[in-house]
Amino acid sequence: MHSTHIPLIMNTGCFSSFQHTRIIPEQGHDLAFNIQFSCANLNNLDNYLDEKKESDESELNQKYQGKFASFFTKLEKLN
Repeated sequence: MHSTHIPLIMNTGCFSSFQHTRIIPEQGHDLAFNIQFSCANLNNLDNYLDEKKESDESELNQKYQGKFASFFTKLEKLN
């Protein structure tokens, strides 16, 4: 993720930063991660979703198929 996928997305110019976190499980030993990308405005996000998301997801599927779940949620930073 750090050597290929995250740089691929960051190099689109649509995002200004990212956070890569490990999700601490409530029970058991499930290993899960979260990647959150930040952008300066919704136009940048819309550009990514319209123009680049599909090809980036295709590459992600080729490398990690069956090993991840992906979903998108738009969040607005309040402070």
